[in-house]
Amino acid sequence: MMKSVWTAVFSVGVSSCFAMAEEPLRWSPSHAEKVMGLYDELMESSDWQMAELIALGAREKFGEDEPEIKRMLAKVKQAKANAKKRTVVDKTEQPKKKFGPRYQKVYSLQDLVVQREEGLSEGLENVVAELEAAIGEEAMTETNSSMAPFQTNLSVVVSTTQAIHDQIAAKLKQMRAKQATNEPIAN
Repeated sequence: MMKSVWTAVFSVGVSSCFAMAEEPLRWSPSHAEKVMGLYDELMESSDWQMAELIALGAREKFGEDEPEIKRMLAKVKQAKANAKKRTVVDKTEQPKKKFGPRYQKVYSLQDLVVQREEGLSEGLENVVAELEAAIGEEAMTETNSSMAPFQTNLSVVVSTTQAIHDQIAAKLKQMRAKQATNEPIAN
């Protein structure tokens, strides 16, 4: 960019610190204190783009030879690089969860639900309620598990840990065995 544009940006950015028109074109301790105060505030709030504008404006106004301005630009560059690395890491690494990874599985409940002649079914909600009771509300909440019944194909989609999927499979096996012998199903 042109020098006058950076000077204008810098002037706007630090106008609350001092009047640029009255200041000489040399880096002084009072300039350093005012500019660094604003720069540090922006860096602490992770507003690296504005911090960079302040540093670039200071470089254009006071010259490239000031070591403090060079350090400001280097810190901004490093902060931006670190933020980019964290974003990539956050997207690629799965956070470790207390109860392990969650899996989604679909369980067919057609054989456990009573079909009526009109094509409607009875008991899907009852079967899902029995499954939830077998797992326990506390375990469902702690593992952030969910169950979604689907009337159209008489199934339930469960998103949970492998341990709870194992419990569901065992409960369904028990329910099917009891249905085969026409015994009442117990929790």
